[in-house]
Amino acid sequence: MPRTSPYLKGLAETRARVDADYVRASERLTSANHQLKQARALVARLEKAIPALQTQVLLANTTRYACDTLIVSLNPDIEPAEIQPIRAWQGRYGKRGTLGQLVQAIIETAYPEPITTIAVAQQLETQLNLTFATPADRAHWMKATVNARLNYLGRTGVIERLHPATAAYGKPGIWRGKPHELYPSLNALATHAGLATTSAPEQNDLELVLEPAPEEDDLPR
Repeated sequence: MPRTSPYLKGLAETRARVDADYVRASERLTSANHQLKQARALVARLEKAIPALQTQVLLANTTRYACDTLIVSLNPDIEPAEIQPIRAWQGRYGKRGTLGQLVQAIIETAYPEPITTIAVAQQLETQLNLTFATPADRAHWMKATVNARLNYLGRTGVIERLHPATAAYGKPGIWRGKPHELYPSLNALATHAGLATTSAPEQNDLELVLEPAPEEDDLPR
């Protein structure tokens, strides 16, 4: 067997290293393009939402100033700035169960692609026109409302959890819907989960609507 020349051997090794560099760079490029696409979509949604939010801020501030002026005129001893804001969430999402149905619809619409908890929250904010006074308020809503509803749907088998169910995971949750033809009977599912079901006349099990369990309140806590 002829001996491989050192030059050819060195050239092969260089080619192997460059090939590895190519694979890594290609993977990073694909990931960067995907993240850029998501970022542009987010920017587009934010740019669309900003004019409406600016109008809300202006209207709320004008009304607040008018209230402050009237309050002081009626009682100079009252300091309007000391009046704490009321964050009234009750009924904000419509009748009971509306939020849960909307969360499930968002995930099923994305099927067969998975969707993150953050993406679900962003769509809820857009569709329900939600605004938050502080980042802390939004974080509380994410934990007490969005995460709670997603975990509930995951526990009952309506959606699929694609991330570890541990607090140590430390990353946005990933979820995926299930095709309707693969759903089990909702009667059986409801019985297993301890839920009540309602249905319209002459509808089959797949059209049953799960009533939210009392402990799975749609409202932030």
